Amino acid sequence: MRVRRPGLVAVSDRVVAAGFVGMVLAGMVLSACGAFDSAPVTKPAVGAAAAAPEAGTAAGAATGAAAGAATGKVAATEDGIAIGDRTGLRFRGAVIRFPPGDVRGAGRPYIHDNATHVALGVKSVSVDSAGNLVIKTNGMSPVVSAAVSGDETLSARGIIGGASVGAVTRITFYQVGTGRLRLNRQTHWNAIAGDRANVWVTWISVAGAGQRAKAGAPAS
Repeated sequence: MRVRRPGLVAVSDRVVAAGFVGMVLAGMVLSACGAFDSAPVTKPAVGAAAAAPEAGTAAGAATGAAAGAATGKVAATEDGIAIGDRTGLRFRGAVIRFPPGDVRGAGRPYIHDNATHVALGVKSVSVDSAGNLVIKTNGMSPVVSAAVSGDETLSARGIIGGASVGAVTRITFYQVGTGRLRLNRQTHWNAIAGDRANVWVTWISVAGAGQRAKAGAPAS
């Protein structure tokens, strides 16, 4: 019959107890890890600004146009295209053609408006006594900007135009090597005329002084 020494029993019991405590702690750690791994991961909410198409892209342009149409901030009117509901901007534009012919008859400018060219906010064109091209529009002042661009035909001939905008728009043309073109003179008209000789004119203006004040611009 064996006799167990009390000292050994005490040591053995402490080892077993320590091992048991270690197992319990290890189980708790594993349990905590498992709970962490199984917890659902919530993605941060994406805000409206982040979801919107980036400005300057095709998607952004399409979204902006749709939003403008839905809110009425872009609309076609008799005066041209109305842009914005606060600044009252107006966009006008037209293609003016110079057909060959006698300046006393068929040789006179006209608004080239057909299936592929659209005139907005332009009423009539003519030539004044000084030989300038005169364009009447459905209102204009105060004007933001105006541009005169010759097509490839006029560019090849070295012809450029400059605009003076007021109650009407007067455009003076110049040709390299000739100087000022007076469109009421036959030789000068012949220099600018052609079956496909066009000038593109565009304007941006504000609806009125009151609208300009609302936009925060100086009144003068």
